[in-house]
Amino acid sequence: MKYWILSAHLLKKFVANDKVSAFSNYLRTRDAKDLGKARDYIAFIVVSALGAVIGGNSSLAFGERSIWTSAVIRATIPFLQS
Repeated sequence: MKYWILSAHLLKKFVANDKVSAFSNYLRTRDAKDLGKARDYIAFIVVSALGAVIGGNSSLAFGERSIWTSAVIRATIPFLQS
């Protein structure tokens, strides 16, 4: 799986591809065909939550340096994907 750049565009892509409704359908029917799409949506939510926790804790611990580190990581992700 490629690196994810968390953005509003990616969230719109998940909604447009019925990943949210696949998650809901899987919870109701336990149908295996919805499981793959539901897994992508759950992974997106978990990665978003982990990013928020790591970002919050690192900003408390390191202050402004964590923001600059985050910006550098964000800038290098497109180069890692190619």
